[in-house]
Amino acid sequence: MRPPVDVERIRALAVVLSRATRTETVLYLTGGATAVIEGWRASTVDIDLRLEPDSDEVMKALVQAKRDLDINVESASAGLRAGASSWRDRSPASSVGLPRRQCG
Repeated sequence: MRPPVDVERIRALAVVLSRATRTETVLYLTGGATAVIEGWRASTVDIDLRLEPDSDEVMKALVQAKRDLDINVESASAGLRAGASSWRDRSPASSVGLPRRQCG
């Protein structure tokens, strides 16, 4: 079993993914990772995320980051269907220091 994931490891994952992308990509966090980023709790067992768009480069970086950071990462795509009603509009941008990188 992997150790709990704290805010620093969530941020480290975001940095790795930001560096791997070649196009503008949005990282959506759900579940316990959101609670950790917002400071509601200290850790979570995994990071549930969705990347839009995903790419081979980012997915390869994700696989390597899971090993390097010793974290569990799950896809949140099942609950965030492309046609579902306005979940993107209800997903606020983080204000707690996740990296933002302009691409292109």
